Amino acid sequence: MNFRLVANITSYVLWVEAGFLLLPLAVSVFSGEAWLPFFITAVLCILIGGALHLVPVKNRKMHGRDGFMAVALSWIALSLMGALPYVLTGALDSYVDAVFETVSGLTTTGSTVFPEVEHLPYSVLLWRSLTQWMGGMGVLVLFLALMPKLGDGAVYLMRAESPGPIKSKLVPKVGSTAKILYCIYVALTVLEMACLRIAGLSWFSAVNHAFTTMATGGFSINNTSLAGSSPAVMWIITVFSFLAGVNFSLLFLAATGKLRTALRSEELRVYTTIVVSVTLLICVCLRVQAGVHRRLRRLHLRRYEAVPCADPLEIAGPRAKAHGPSQPRQRHHCGRSARGGACRLVYRRVYHGLYGGAVDRCAGGELG
Repeated sequence: MNFRLVANITSYVLWVEAGFLLLPLAVSVFSGEAWLPFFITAVLCILIGGALHLVPVKNRKMHGRDGFMAVALSWIALSLMGALPYVLTGALDSYVDAVFETVSGLTTTGSTVFPEVEHLPYSVLLWRSLTQWMGGMGVLVLFLALMPKLGDGAVYLMRAESPGPIKSKLVPKVGSTAKILYCIYVALTVLEMACLRIAGLSWFSAVNHAFTTMATGGFSINNTSLAGSSPAVMWIITVFSFLAGVNFSLLFLAATGKLRTALRSEELRVYTTIVVSVTLLICVCLRVQAGVHRRLRRLHLRRYEAVPCADPLEIAGPRAKAHGPSQPRQRHHCGRSARGGACRLVYRRVYHGLYGGAVDRCAGGELG
């Protein structure tokens, strides 16, 4: 195992992370937020990276196990350092939670420890989205694009780091392949930003959602994510989510005039078939659930106003309330009897077992 070379690669990765930290640092300065946490983290990344870079490398030949070790240690270093802004800004009190949030972002998992996110500073929200965008293509791929000095050994890093089945070089040189991949990634991200801005989102929202969409991660700057967004925004997110899931080597073929070759790809056909099939299945399920929900709700309303044992308190259904306060309402007092207790028990079992379950499956609201 060539630990000296692994340490040297990790140093470059930390410097790349320091460069990414400049974006939330600039946002914090522009918005009047605390900028020192991002500055401190960037300086630490530079210093630690510099210390690792000072380790002399005698043999720069990389083998397969060296590539996997470099990728593993680089991701650990990225996660540990990327968690610092959450703690230093006060967004999270626990460093463990901060590491979880960072790992979730870099791996594009999408899990979060934040119950709400709208109260977070803009700089923290941007860093949160940026971690997903960094992990979407892979920081080491960017490292290969910027500093391709590993020769033939760089292919091991590419194979260990690249997301999806990109196992071969698009062009003879690995560094050029990495540049092409990141150019496609950046171009799609910028295009989505522009489309979302035209669709009505603010620039900040468009940038964040473009980052997380292209990474297929799903972080959002809103508590309700994209709920309530316009249909145009939803369609844009859908289209770019689909493109983000396509093998970038196929997008490269399409961009270089080999569209027919890309369309004949069996991988693309299977991917498209799965997406379309699952989408249609979900639409059918939601439609069926919506119909069941409406029928159960009508049954519930009739039961609510007809069964005298519903509740011993004075609770009126929607139709009873429609009569207005001047209309006398009947009160049914059977709650204190044994029969009334049995009625309430049967009602609660049936209602919460059927109607309540339908409500839960319909996400708490009536569909259709």
